[in-house]
Amino acid sequence: MAKSVRFVMGAIASAVFALGAVAQDAPESSPAPEPQNDALSKAAAVYGTYQGSVGDFKTTPFSSAKDIDRALTELGGHNAGQLSKGWLSYSGLVASQNNEFRAAINEAVGHYGRDRVLLGLKNNYAYARSLKGGNAAVGSALTALDADARRIRSAAAQVKEQAYTLQSAGWAKAKIGNTQAKANQIMANSRSGRPANGTVMSAMMAADADSNFARAGGSGAPSLWDGLTSAASTVRFPTISSASGYKRVRRGQEQTADRIATLAAYRAVGAGRSAESAILTTMTDQQAASCLNSASLNLQQCVAAAHKQYEVPFCIGEHALAEIGDCVGKVAQ
Repeated sequence: MAKSVRFVMGAIASAVFALGAVAQDAPESSPAPEPQNDALSKAAAVYGTYQGSVGDFKTTPFSSAKDIDRALTELGGHNAGQLSKGWLSYSGLVASQNNEFRAAINEAVGHYGRDRVLLGLKNNYAYARSLKGGNAAVGSALTALDADARRIRSAAAQVKEQAYTLQSAGWAKAKIGNTQAKANQIMANSRSGRPANGTVMSAMMAADADSNFARAGGSGAPSLWDGLTSAASTVRFPTISSASGYKRVRRGQEQTADRIATLAAYRAVGAGRSAESAILTTMTDQQAASCLNSASLNLQQCVAAAHKQYEVPFCIGEHALAEIGDCVGKVAQ
């Protein structure tokens, strides 16, 4: 057996043996894959919906207090847990396109059987990234997220600039009646979260979705969401040329990277409804959710302290955009 195969099988065996399951030396035929589970696509659509709102407020200036309130609802109303699951799932979709990684997963399935591979994925998040191509797969996802983070920060800068330019607008100099009530509404909205945009959901599940995810992970590629707005009737992703090179995992972010690799492996295996619970658990990253929740709390406090309408865009830009961008981009170095 080749060295690379031994490496793959050793990682699988470690994960399986950790549960007390005995792996056989002889290959086991695996059952036909179940219909593709869309848990990743559904979760990623929530992240895509947020990115659509980013596009709205990156390109359209505020012209009334209602515009500012809409930004608070659309950008500040996402649930931290749902949004973190969304960007982790999107990362997994991008990572799953790495051919070397997919080949390693398929090789393991052919040797041990699909059920034992799924068992290993469920019980040892670390081993998926240790497979051949695992780091490159995660690196492509981090490269895509880095482009996304830059897109969000760019929108943040443009929104915060309006905190200054709007000071000359009569309507924007008006005092806000009850800022605490406005902050409380943000809290209420964030608890329930915002549903995924139907158009984005369809794009995440489209027949050509994988080809878009594959291009998004190329070094130097723009964000997959460039040009996307929440009002789009169709999603036209930008043309992205394939490129080599990828981002690496930042120290202290290894657990999140392991989850991305595991989600990618579930996608590569074609895990269906029987693995949905494990997939949902994998995309639940407390570190990522905590970062986004902190941004939401900071937004609420900032809005509660505001006195005039023109001050709120700074809160939106700093906490509903820039901080979110930092959370999305912090896994990569």
